[in-house]
Amino acid sequence: MSPLLLLLACAEAEAPTEACTPSSENTWATFGASFMAGRCSGCHGSGSPNRHGAPESVVFDDEADVWALRATILDSVTTRAAMPPAGGLTEVELTRLQSWLACEP
Repeated sequence: MSPLLLLLACAEAEAPTEACTPSSENTWATFGASFMAGRCSGCHGSGSPNRHGAPESVVFDDEADVWALRATILDSVTTRAAMPPAGGLTEVELTRLQSWLACEP
């Protein structure tokens, strides 16, 4: 298990900031918006016609929504490996998502 994955898997209420490795390739504009739209908004978008059982309170329409729930997102894709339900993330997607969510906005 990578050190970053291990650190993030141990997260409690908030995602850690000490593992942050800022990158111009991992911002909302360059990564987050398209990732969330492609992998999450089908069920977690407020305008999604079929949320497939996703809780109404778990919405990722914009960057603020994502930051508010980043610890939950990390837990869902790492510790529980429950999302996305149709199949997990690739190693590249997971590493990039973890790196992005580890940094403060």
